[in-house]
Amino acid sequence: MTTDGPGHPSSHRARQACAFSVAISMVAASLVAGAYWAKSPPSRSFGLDAMLSVAAVLAALVQAIVAYFMMRGLDHSRDQAEAARATLELSRQTAERQLRAYMGLSTMELHDGPTPWPLGIKLGFINRGQTPAMGVEVLHRMSLSPVGHGAVFAPLERPQEVSRSAVLPGDQYFVATTDAMFERAWPWEGWRRGEYELHVWGEVTYTDTFGNAQRSKFRIRSRAPLHRQFVVCEDGNDMT
Repeated sequence: MTTDGPGHPSSHRARQACAFSVAISMVAASLVAGAYWAKSPPSRSFGLDAMLSVAAVLAALVQAIVAYFMMRGLDHSRDQAEAARATLELSRQTAERQLRAYMGLSTMELHDGPTPWPLGIKLGFINRGQTPAMGVEVLHRMSLSPVGHGAVFAPLERPQEVSRSAVLPGDQYFVATTDAMFERAWPWEGWRRGEYELHVWGEVTYTDTFGNAQRSKFRIRSRAPLHRQFVVCEDGNDMT
């Protein structure tokens, strides 16, 4: 924040206040001097008392005017300081949004086999930001539901994978599931015939380089009747 220069309005007002104060003070001093020289030897005249009263009033008026302009200057300085702080905070937030990490789902691979259920699913997450993402955690679940009936999205469980290293900008982080995660009782034959959809949903959490906790949600489903192809759901995807 810069200080007020010579040409700033607040500086101009301050100079006006000083000049006015000096002028009033000179008038008050002249009145006091005139009252002193005009007093008569026998007693203090009425004119002397009047001049002294006027001088006192003018002095009080000078103090009030100076105080008013000083308060105006302080209010102006406070407004400038608040505006500077708001601008600085906005610049900081903008810089963080431009530079921070952005983790999101990038790939989804289904590994099929001779069993009715898949052998596994591989999820890939990419950092689309400009700085590393630290402490990456991925939570996800799956469910089968009839085509067109939607899915019941149960609460997420503890992280299946936790990254102990930073995910650099442009790098991918993969999470692989095994067939042990698939419920054997689910109607997998109906899924292979395109009668059921496999829904995969979850979230990836991480800490950006500025120390802020971030969270991105994802939701995808298999496209019937091509059960190996997945599409992004209309809802449930949010990158913060």
